Amino acid sequence: MRPDDAEVPERTGYLNSAPAYRGPGPHRLAIHHIGGPNDMSESTHALSSDGPLPDDWSAGTGKRARDTAQLVLCEYPPETGAPVRQCHYTESIPDTGKQATVPVVTAKYTYLLREARTGAALASFTLNGTKNDCPYRTESDTIPQTVDAADLVDELRPYVTGER
Repeated sequence: MRPDDAEVPERTGYLNSAPAYRGPGPHRLAIHHIGGPNDMSESTHALSSDGPLPDDWSAGTGKRARDTAQLVLCEYPPETGAPVRQCHYTESIPDTGKQATVPVVTAKYTYLLREARTGAALASFTLNGTKNDCPYRTESDTIPQTVDAADLVDELRPYVTGER
């Protein structure tokens, strides 16, 4: 399903009590990672603001996010491509000395910004991953590049900081 066609799941009804998206910014934002461990289809408490955004943009987490979020940013699983580097890990099994090599791969992320109360789509955009960092640990066969925080902030700024 393309993000433009995505429906707001009925299980997120708590957003009906979200504050209206109006007035001067900053408009509080919650991030939802679609298709990940906190997928909307698995949990209605998945809103979090654990992303790389300015503190005054954050709606917080849990109940605070449900009570303060005016905007919800949905991040979809990235489209991945060719390897750009390798990350080397020693398995966590003690005394085995086993090693693992996991490739960092190109990644393109799709985002959909919605009004929290109504679910109305406000913007859809894509960003290419540009960061090739190796995480401290991974359980995946590949590691997608991550998005530069400044690029994400630039895309969101007009919606979060602007007068509505």
